Amino acid sequence: MAMVDIEKREHGFTIFLEGHVGLADMRELYFQLMDELAGFEERFVLVLDARRFSTFSADAQAILEELLEDLPEHGLERVSVLGISTAFAALFCKIMVRTDLMPVYQFLDLAYEDDWEAELEHWLNEPFEQDVA
Repeated sequence: MAMVDIEKREHGFTIFLEGHVGLADMRELYFQLMDELAGFEERFVLVLDARRFSTFSADAQAILEELLEDLPEHGLERVSVLGISTAFAALFCKIMVRTDLMPVYQFLDLAYEDDWEAELEHWLNEPFEQDVA
């Protein structure tokens, strides 16, 4: 059984992708995130936590791509994907290329990144460091 969940995080949101993500899961995610962004006027970052992810159906992947294409107009600054296999790096890379998000995309393979949490936090917080100065 797939699960897609959203949590607020500093400067944005984390989306947890688990198991096989189908069309119904992705539609629910799309509407949940759009509800979260309604009236949200700040720049934000997005983390896709895919450590427990296995696959998308083709139509679910299309909905994810549509969602990602819509996010820059809502203030998206950066996207990070957390995975435990380089096998998913190619999949998410293709998605980011198709949605024109490669310049703001990071894939962290947690099996090989010893200090992934520090790298993730630096990448995600960097756009907001100017705001503090």
